[in-house]
Amino acid sequence: MQIVEDEPIHLKEGDVLMMDIGCHHSVGQLNKNDLMINLIFNNKNISFDFLDKTHKKDSFIYQYLFNISLQNHNKQKFVIFPKNSDITDTMDDIINEYFSGFSYRGMIIDNYFNILLAKIIRNYPMIEKQIYDNRQQLLVDLLTEISNNYKTISLGKLATKYGYTKPYLSSLIKDLSGQTFIQLRTRKRLEQAQYLLNSSSYSIAKICNLVGVHNLNSFYTKFKEQYHMLPNDYRKKNYLNDTFI
Repeated sequence: MQIVEDEPIHLKEGDVLMMDIGCHHSVGQLNKNDLMINLIFNNKNISFDFLDKTHKKDSFIYQYLFNISLQNHNKQKFVIFPKNSDITDTMDDIINEYFSGFSYRGMIIDNYFNILLAKIIRNYPMIEKQIYDNRQQLLVDLLTEISNNYKTISLGKLATKYGYTKPYLSSLIKDLSGQTFIQLRTRKRLEQAQYLLNSSSYSIAKICNLVGVHNLNSFYTKFKEQYHMLPNDYRKKNYLNDTFI
């Protein structure tokens, strides 16, 4: 038995429990034949690209992940998904890859994780017609613009395209997402830098330039804030994980 937000939960074989950030959770004593797998992810694991490619206006689960990505807490702190072979097969793939010891497993697991979330959205539509309004659609459109044009996009260009003044659009983005335009653009640039660190041998200075950041010291500071280590340490850690662990 598990306790989630002071509520006793009895999971059956193959059930998946998804919890929002800050959800209170404890696990009781397991039986000798029980196996519980815990996959921990945070909002930075859900990229703008993923949100753009999977967005569904009437999907409660998409909205749930959308809120987690932007650090907007959901009213419903947890969701239970009943057993589904499509989901459990992907979970098995993640576990097998983790213990395989093969090269590139970190990159492969990252992709499996996106597949897992996409399959959850697909297999558990949980339709709720009233959760998506025009303001949320506008936010998705703005995030897509930032995702597609992260290197050169500016608040001024975005305001001109959508017919708003810069102060109004700045306030609107903050109101809708809980983050500023600069924070959202920086997050996307760092996501791309993370990808280049994992997939290329480019120097840090070149990666910095490729993602549209022109101050190397600022890049180091922001990268450490988001990933809790410097770019060189991140590259070394992921190389070691993919190669040896």
